[in-house]
Amino acid sequence: MTSTKEKLLAKASELFAKYGPDGVSTRDIAKEAKVNLCSINYYFGSKQKLYDAAIQNLSLFIKQNFIDKALDKPTSALSPREELKFILSQFLYFLCDDKTQNAKVELLLKELVHPSEAYTYFYTEVFEPMHKHFAQLISQDLGVADTDLKVILLTHSLFGQAVMFRIHRESLFRRLGIQKYTPELVQAIQKTLAQNCDAVLDAAKEDK
Repeated sequence: MTSTKEKLLAKASELFAKYGPDGVSTRDIAKEAKVNLCSINYYFGSKQKLYDAAIQNLSLFIKQNFIDKALDKPTSALSPREELKFILSQFLYFLCDDKTQNAKVELLLKELVHPSEAYTYFYTEVFEPMHKHFAQLISQDLGVADTDLKVILLTHSLFGQAVMFRIHRESLFRRLGIQKYTPELVQAIQKTLAQNCDAVLDAAKEDK
C-alpha cells in the first residue's frame, strides 16, 4: 500500500513538473494527493522541502534507471569513443522510453531550464559526476586534458542533442506523422547520435 508520504511525493512531482514550484500551492498538492493538508508539514516541513525531496527522488531515479545501467555494462573492452556512444544511446533511451515516468523527465527538464535552489543537489549528485565521466572519455579520445574548454563544450553538445529529442519530440512526431516513439525510431535516432559523435570527435581531432 502506498504511504501518505509516497502519495505526496508522487503527486507533488507531477504538479511541480507541470507548473513549477511557484505555480502550485500546498493545498493543491494535498487535494490532488487526497491527503490532509497538515501531512505536508508533518512529513516534509514546508513546500520548499517537499520540492527538495522531489528533486532528490528524481536524482535517485536517474541514478538507478540511467547512470547505473549505462555504467553497469562492462566497458573495459570498449574504446573511450565506443563507451561514449553507448552512454549516449542509453541516455536517449532513458529520455524517450515509455517506461520512463513522464513527470520525472518533465521535472528534470524544467529544473535544467529554470534551476531552483534544489538544483545544487541534482548538479552535485547527478549532473557533475556524469558530465565529468563523459568529459574524461572525450579527453582520452582526443588526447587532451578533460578540463580543456573544447572537451567541456563537446560534452555539453553531445549530451544536448539527446535532450533535444525529448524537448522537441512533438515537432518530430508531427513531422513524421506519428504519435509516439517506437523501438525502431529510437534505434534510428541512437544510430544518428553515434554517427554525430564520430563526426564531431573526428572534426575536433583535425582541429587540434
